Amino acid sequence: MKKALSIFLAVVVVLSSFAVASFAAETYSGKCGENLIWSLDTATGELVISGTGAMYDWSDDDISPWYYRGEYIKSVTINEGVTTIGAYAFYNRDNITSVSIPDTVTSISDKSFSYCDGLTSIVIPDSVEKIGKSVFASCINLVTVKIGNGVTSIGSGAFLYCNALKNITIPDSVTTIRNSVFSLCGALTSIAIPDSVTTIDTQTFYSCKNLARISIGSGITAIRSEAFYNATAITDIYYRGSQAEWDEIAFGSGNDPLFNATMHFNHIHGSSVSEVTPPTCTEQGYTTHTCECGYSYVGDYVEATGHEFLDGKCRCGEVPEKLSSIQEITYVQQESTRKTFTVTCNGRASMIQFVEPDGGTRTYDRYNKNVTITGYNADGEVVNSMSRDLAYEVWEIYTNLSVGTTVKLRAKFNSKWEEDKRTLLVDEYNPVVSMELASYSGKKGAVMATVVADEKTEKVMFKMSDGSSVTVAPSGKDENGNNIFTGKAWMNEDGLNVINVLIRRKNMWKQVGVLEYTVE
Repeated sequence: MKKALSIFLAVVVVLSSFAVASFAAETYSGKCGENLIWSLDTATGELVISGTGAMYDWSDDDISPWYYRGEYIKSVTINEGVTTIGAYAFYNRDNITSVSIPDTVTSISDKSFSYCDGLTSIVIPDSVEKIGKSVFASCINLVTVKIGNGVTSIGSGAFLYCNALKNITIPDSVTTIRNSVFSLCGALTSIAIPDSVTTIDTQTFYSCKNLARISIGSGITAIRSEAFYNATAITDIYYRGSQAEWDEIAFGSGNDPLFNATMHFNHIHGSSVSEVTPPTCTEQGYTTHTCECGYSYVGDYVEATGHEFLDGKCRCGEVPEKLSSIQEITYVQQESTRKTFTVTCNGRASMIQFVEPDGGTRTYDRYNKNVTITGYNADGEVVNSMSRDLAYEVWEIYTNLSVGTTVKLRAKFNSKWEEDKRTLLVDEYNPVVSMELASYSGKKGAVMATVVADEKTEKVMFKMSDGSSVTVAPSGKDENGNNIFTGKAWMNEDGLNVINVLIRRKNMWKQVGVLEYTVE
């Protein structure tokens, strides 16, 4: 009896542990903006923000909805469409090790990542214009930061006490650096303040004791009190202006380290160190060029190598996706709704099917009257469809599809349909090949206008801003047999003149575009 009870209790313990594990791996979600939602998968540790528009702002008293589940959060993915990162959004979440910010975000609000001890690197995209107050303050393991070229303002204390941060380049777009931005960044060894910056504020580099090299732009007019207080390791200052310009700068008190350093006037950035980052299968390669002053820039991009599959696996570990047996889908634009679609298939397909957005299908077999099929061998020579040398077939399918329809195609081989992930948009036929105005340096008067349209275009009308018009017949043909129409358009108004262009086909007039000309 005791043994049976022991077994029963053991089973209960095991089942309970499974239940707890199952319960722990949950997904939480909710609203974090008027049109934003958040979702946290506790099994993977990924917090995803998706939707469109701005994120809510929070505070010490009004915390983010995922705050109390912070022990689960390992990574943050902010999807395209999000425009702001809210204040205190990820405040004091030291389990976060990676953050992905899309190029739709324009501002990062106050203290959004402060005290995130797990962050070691961050990339701020070019779309971001404003970095708020104390955004990354006390991220004590943050080593590398890339600030995008769109940032114009960096708030006070933005990188305060990021004591693992080694070097940073402030892009030309920045015009404002608030106080204490890099205070107590003990590992910082160099700083480049590429010319748009006019003021280095109070305590900006306060007690940065390992800061040795500074590159300062010629736009600086004031260095506030204690901006470089206790930055005792400064040995060299690379100034992009002259000594006379340096002497004109208004220096506040407590900046003694600047006057004990070696000055390099009229400095022009060069490259003393070049670090090559090779391309991968999916990412571009590039070279980081670093000047002796600490300024660095990225260039010499190399395209991604693409996946190279050997024995069913790429060198990066990716397994190739099974491709459809449809090789290519094309069609020739025609004026009528009936069009010729060309579908190239590997091997011998038994059917081709068009799938429309509403789920409707048009299916064609090999013997349909609207189908013509030609078989080819690997050398591109025509062969019979039953030949052993058949490598691929080209189907020509004649069908009516409405302009604006987006269709998917699939091919059937034996009894199996193979989906193709590509889509084909049926465009409206455009009879106009080109239209342009000759340039006469913005003068008033007659300007020659030329339109090239297909052979069925009968006439062209140029309709001026004042209501007058000029109608012209074909004056010749181009090498493709298209009609060329040349006539005078009148520019009578100062400023912008807009000429409507109309064509006549089948005795009907249709506007096809406008030509613009500015009278100076």
